[in-house]
Amino acid sequence: MIDGTGQPTINDCTYSLTAGSLILIQRVERQEIGNMGTGLLKTLNIYVPPDYESNGGVLPSGKPG
Repeated sequence: MIDGTGQPTINDCTYSLTAGSLILIQRVERQEIGNMGTGLLKTLNIYVPPDYESNGGVLPSGKPG
């Protein structure tokens, strides 16, 4: 996470994130990240394998592991 305070929920488990935190969310997991601060929540997301086409379109879902 780049800036702010976040609270991700992954498969019904809740965590705390602050600037500099790292969390791995696998493609098949249910997830939501809420902004718990008063300012902006800024995250950096990296998708491996890619989840989006170069034009911004969403790629079809892969088969779970």
